[in-house]
Amino acid sequence: MNSITQHLPFTVSVFKYLSDKKNKKYSHLTTDPLVKRWGRQALFTLAQSVALVAIPLLLIGDVIHYFVRSTHVSDFHRLFSSPLFDDYVNQMKQWVEASLLRHSSIKQDAKVADLVNWITEPQVLFTPKRKQAFHQGVLDRVRFLVREKNQLPESEKAKWIEEFCAWLYTGVHLNHALSAFTLEITDPSLAFDLAKQYAHLQKQKHFNGLLEIPRLYDPHYLGDIPSVLFTLPNPLQTQMIRSPNVTQDTQRTLTGDLTHAVVVEEFRGFLDDCRRKGKVHIYCNLMERQYGSEQIRSSAIEQLEQEYPGTFHVITLDKNSYFYSQIQEHLSLSDTAEFKKTFLDHLFAPEGAFTWSKNLGDAWKQTCQAILDQLHHEHFHNQATLSQTERHNFIEIAYLYLLEAAIEQLQAHSCNVSCRSCIDRGAAFLAEHYGKTTQLKSPQQHNQCLAFALAPAILAQNRLIQKERLDRFISVLPLVCGAS
Repeated sequence: MNSITQHLPFTVSVFKYLSDKKNKKYSHLTTDPLVKRWGRQALFTLAQSVALVAIPLLLIGDVIHYFVRSTHVSDFHRLFSSPLFDDYVNQMKQWVEASLLRHSSIKQDAKVADLVNWITEPQVLFTPKRKQAFHQGVLDRVRFLVREKNQLPESEKAKWIEEFCAWLYTGVHLNHALSAFTLEITDPSLAFDLAKQYAHLQKQKHFNGLLEIPRLYDPHYLGDIPSVLFTLPNPLQTQMIRSPNVTQDTQRTLTGDLTHAVVVEEFRGFLDDCRRKGKVHIYCNLMERQYGSEQIRSSAIEQLEQEYPGTFHVITLDKNSYFYSQIQEHLSLSDTAEFKKTFLDHLFAPEGAFTWSKNLGDAWKQTCQAILDQLHHEHFHNQATLSQTERHNFIEIAYLYLLEAAIEQLQAHSCNVSCRSCIDRGAAFLAEHYGKTTQLKSPQQHNQCLAFALAPAILAQNRLIQKERLDRFISVLPLVCGAS
C-alpha cells in the first residue's frame, strides 16, 4: 500500500478518504434512523460515482506529481552524497573494532557477528542509495539485538549492544565535516552574516525541498544521525546532542492521521546503558505536546520517563504556541510584570505546552520565577515595558537558562535537543546554546555556529531552515553572546 500511495497519491487519497468516512455516522443530518441510513448510503454512492468518473483527472494529477517529484531529491540525499556520512561510517568502524578488544567473546554469537561484519566489511558504498541501505542495515540489526538482549539482560552480549546504542547517541562527532559541508554551500565573503548567507542560499534553486506524502516516519532510519555538538562547562561536562525525535510512527488512519508511535529500540538501548552505568540523560523536547502527530510522538517519549526513573528525564519547551510567537491575545502584552506572570503561568499550566520532569521537585517553580527575574535585570535592565521583539528574545534566553538549570539540578551527563527532525526549531535552539556556551570568540566557532543553524535542513530535506526560526536566532544571538 505504501508503494501504491507513493506513486498514485491523489487517486489513492480520494478513495482512502471515502473508505474512511463510509463508517462514520452523520446523525446531525436527521433524527429518523431510516432516513439516516439510506441518506448516508445515497451520499456515499454519489460520492463514489463522482470519484470513479474523476479517475482520469486524478491519474493525470498523479502523473504530473510523478514528474515534479522526479526533480526533487529523496530524504537525506544530501547527507548520503557528502563526506559527512563517510566520516560517520569510519567512526563506527573504529568503535566496533575497539569494542571487540573489550568483548572478544561476543563475536561467537551469529547475530552479533552479522552486525560486526556488516559494519567492518561493508559492500561498496558508492551511491547515496547504497549508503542509505547500509545505514538501515545497521539499524535493522541493532534493533533486533536490542529486542533479543532483554531475554539475557546481564550477558556480555547485552552489555555490548547497549554500549553500541550509547555510542550512536554520545560517541558520534561530525562537527568538522558539518563545517566543511557548510563552507561549500555558503559565500565566504559574507562570513557570519546569517541574514545575507540565508539570502545567498535562497538563490540556489536546487535546494527545493522534498515532496512528502503521509507515511510512517522514522527519522533515524531514514538517515537523521544523532551527534554530539558541544559540551557544557560544568563539572560533568554535559554532552549536548543533536538528534531527531526518537520515535517511529507505527500506525496511521486511511486519511493519513498518525494514531500511534513508539520509541525506537536503539534509544532504549542507550537508556539501558545509562541505567547500568548510573548516568543521567535529559530529553529536551521541542515538539507540540497537545495536538496533532507531534502530540502522539511527545506522549510516547514522556511515558518513557516512568520506565527509567532517576535515569531519564523529559523537559518540553513550547516553540509552537501563540504565547511563544507573542501574537493574538499576547500581541499587546508589553507590560513586563504582566508578561512575566503570564510566562510563568504558561510554564506550569496543567496539560499545557510545557512539561517538567517530576524529579525537579516542588521548588522548581520558584527556581523558574527567579530565572525570569534575573533575565529581566541582567538582559533587559528592569525595563517596565518590552516590545514584541524584546519579548521574543526574553523567551529564547529564558529557555536556555531554564534548560541549564535543569541540567545542573538533575546532574545530567548528556542531553539531547530534539523537535520532529531537529532541522528548524532544534537546529536554531542548539545554535543559540552553542553561541551562549562558547561566546563565539573565534572564526572557527562562528563557522561552527553557522553550520549548526543552516546545514541540518539542507542535509535532511534539501531545503533551508524555516525563516521564522532563523529570524528568532539572529535576533537573540547578540544578547546571549554578550553575557555568559
